[in-house]
Amino acid sequence: MGTRLKADFDESLKGEIEYYRVFKQDNISKFEQVTSGYNMLNMTLAYKNKLSHTEYDLFFKANNLLDQKVYAHETFLP
Repeated sequence: MGTRLKADFDESLKGEIEYYRVFKQDNISKFEQVTSGYNMLNMTLAYKNKLSHTEYDLFFKANNLLDQKVYAHETFLP
C-alpha cells in the first residue's frame, strides 16, 4: 500500500516522491521464513535542458531514505 506524488515545476524541472508500506509476511509455506514489514520512501529530482544542439538530463535519485532493513519475501537476500 502506498502513494506517489509527481510534480512538474516547470518545463525543465520535475520531481517525484514515493512512499509505500510492505506488511509482515507470516502466511508462509513450510520452507519459507517470516519476513518483517517495512516502510519505503524514495525521491527523485530531474532537470532537463539544452546546451547548444545537445539535450541533457541531470537527476538526483535517493532510495530508502528511512534507512530501514528491507527483505524481499521471495528471496533470502536483503
